[in-house]
Parts: sequence; structure tokens; C-alpha cells
Amino acid sequence: MKIIIDEKAKKYLKDNKQSVFTIEVRGCSSWSGTVFKPLASVGKPYNTENFDLKKVDDFDVYIMKNIKAVNDTITVSTYSFLFMENLSLNGIIV
Repeated sequence: MKIIIDEKAKKYLKDNKQSVFTIEVRGCSSWSGTVFKPLASVGKPYNTENFDLKKVDDFDVYIMKNIKAVNDTITVSTYSFLFMENLSLNGIIV
């Protein structure tokens, strides 16, 4: 699987002094039931058993096993909401 970290995400991670992040799919409760959403979070997962470690540029990326992506490629970027900036993922099939 190819992981692309765009320049905005690299800057976000470097500004926050982070060199490790996790890509996973989590179930979230909603009024219509459980909805599965892709999630990128800084840091190492609590239990690394269900994750593969990949080196991308200068970053350690823990990616959940069995994740599927369009064209086998995940793009990591950022988005802003109000005054907060967070990592975002594109390409994951849920």
C-alpha cells in the first residue's frame, strides 16, 4: 500500500513535534447505527498487534491491517475546523 503525506500534513506533524501517527478505521455510533470512519491520529496505537509499521519520508506510520484503499493509495492531509487543525485521510474504502 502506498501512503502519500502531503506538505500540509508534514508541516502539521513537524509543528507539533510528531514523527509517528496511526491510520485506522473505527466504528462510531450514530442515530442510524454504527458507522465506520477512517481516522488518522498522532502517536502510536495502544496495541500494535493489529497494525503494520511503515516508514514514509521521516515518519513512522502505523496502518491497521486489512485496510483497503482506492488504487491501493492513501493520502494524508489536514483540514481546519474553527481554530483547530487535524489530520485527514483520502482513499480509504469503508
